[in-house]
Amino acid sequence: MVNTAAGYRPLQDGLRTVGRYLDNNGFRLVSLAVVEGGVFVTIAPEDFHKGGLYVFLSHDNLRDTVRIVVAERGQGNVPRPRDLFFPSAYEDFLRSLGALAVERRWEGLRFVRIGAVAVLHYGPSEQRGEVVLEQNDIEDIVNNAFEQRAFAIVPGRLGAVSRVSSSGSIAGLPEYAPPASRGGSDHPGADPAQR
Repeated sequence: MVNTAAGYRPLQDGLRTVGRYLDNNGFRLVSLAVVEGGVFVTIAPEDFHKGGLYVFLSHDNLRDTVRIVVAERGQGNVPRPRDLFFPSAYEDFLRSLGALAVERRWEGLRFVRIGAVAVLHYGPSEQRGEVVLEQNDIEDIVNNAFEQRAFAIVPGRLGAVSRVSSSGSIAGLPEYAPPASRGGSDHPGADPAQR
C-alpha cells in the first residue's frame, strides 16, 4: 500500500504527474491503468507503422516528481495540448479524474482512448463499471474539479458550463459504493483511518 502520510495522494497527485509527463514530452495518451504500485501508461506512437510506448510510472517515482509539478504550476510553462480531446491538456484532466475517482471511491481505474471517445472502467473486476466519455464529458470533469477548487472558469475556455446535477454529481457518471461485505474501501486514495 502506498504511504499517503507524506501528503502524496496516489490518484490525484499520481495522475496529475502522469499528465504533466505526457504534456511535457508531447505524448498522446492511448490508455492508462492505476494499479497498487503505480500507473501503467500506453502512449501513441509518432509513426503508426511502429508500436506505441508502454511505460510504468511507480508511485515512488510519481511521489518524487509531484513536488516539482506543483512548484511549476502557474508559471506559464504549461505546454499547449497536442490532443484537442483534452482541451486543457492531460495534467488538468488526469488530476480531475483522480479527484473524481477518490470522491466516488472508484477502484481499479482504467482509461482507454478510442477514436472520438474514451472509455472509463472502474471497480473490482466482479463489479466493473464502465462509462463512455465524449469530449463534453471530459470538459465537464475538468470544469467540475476547477469549480470545487474555487477557480474562476473563463466562459468558453473549456466549452459550456459543466453539467452538474443538483446533487453535485457530474451527469452520466454513476456513484460507486463498495459492497458492505468488504467493510469499506481498500482504495489507494482512501483515508487509512477509515479502513
